[in-house]
Amino acid sequence: MDKTFLHKVFSKLGISFSKKRALSQIVAVVLLISFSVLAFLLISQVVLKLVHSQLDKSKVCSELRNNVLIDRANTCYNTSSGEIQFGIIRKNVDLDSLLVTISGADNSHSFTINETPSTSEDLKPYDSVGSSYGTSHFSLPSKNSEKSYIGNVINVKNPYEIDIGPSVKGKFCGIVDSFLEINTC
Repeated sequence: MDKTFLHKVFSKLGISFSKKRALSQIVAVVLLISFSVLAFLLISQVVLKLVHSQLDKSKVCSELRNNVLIDRANTCYNTSSGEIQFGIIRKNVDLDSLLVTISGADNSHSFTINETPSTSEDLKPYDSVGSSYGTSHFSLPSKNSEKSYIGNVINVKNPYEIDIGPSVKGKFCGIVDSFLEINTC
């Protein structure tokens, strides 16, 4: 392009080549505004992704409340054997696992019940009464069903509370149900 053409365009816009400092100041301001807008867009994208992932987690977890429950009528503590019997009610929800915590006067004990069958040295299905721990497979109840379990809590003094907290898609959702009145069997 011809310098005179650019000179005419700039002079119509009120910019003269004799004010080179003013032109560099305008370029600097435009660059600063561009960088600010770019930085804002990048930060807002990161924040939106974080908020979206937290909302997804809270949506999945909030659906579990009132859909994974302790069967209160089927929960009791056998003082002579040191075992607790408890039932879990599962409605039509997806679960990976369930953390069951029994709290006593001085300490607590937790069990993990997975979707896939497993064994444990301190938990067994209720229908295996009389069998040894570690020999009977147990898993979460199927959707829209209930299962009962027996847990060895001999080291928990005076158990008084049972809490359950599910995990979904690899994320722990916190406690969704508690029972504070464990009766003796």
